[in-house]
Amino acid sequence: MESRSPNPPPEKGFRVPDLQSPIDLSLIALIEQLRSEHPDRVVTVLSVSQFQDDHAALVEIFSHSNWRLFKANSGEEAIRLAREVCLPVVISERNLSDHTWKDLLEAFERCSAPPELIVSSQHADERFWAEVLNLGAYDVLLKPFDHREVVRVVSMAWLQWKRRWAADPAPVYRAAAANRIA
Repeated sequence: MESRSPNPPPEKGFRVPDLQSPIDLSLIALIEQLRSEHPDRVVTVLSVSQFQDDHAALVEIFSHSNWRLFKANSGEEAIRLAREVCLPVVISERNLSDHTWKDLLEAFERCSAPPELIVSSQHADERFWAEVLNLGAYDVLLKPFDHREVVRVVSMAWLQWKRRWAADPAPVYRAAAANRIA
């Protein structure tokens, strides 16, 4: 699933994703795999980063558990996935090549069961941490990733997502039944 889209890299700066364009075959396969998951029973995480080292580090951390990790190489790919399947937790690079973490947070808010967004960054001062939390993301993970910190933060984010939707799981199951997040 590490293949990149054959599309050329996006131009610098924010652009609205073309969500009407065809989804590449690897994305379709990922959507089908995610649809068969039960996000309220298995810790399911989407890693969003253009850096393969980020994905590899998370694969290594998750390899000793039954947690499910899926990868997106761009913000556009993550937004498409969130519209198709239920994603409890998303770990996103602070600055993607096509979007920022704020763009993802805004897009995810439109999901019927929005994921908990964890922002990853090599540099995070108190001001950045406060901005992330005040705007509604779950937390910040510093890179390089610390195994124990990733497990702790992801566990707590998934439990918060699960508690939020346990009181009224209808949006999660409606989304699963319709194979779409509104």
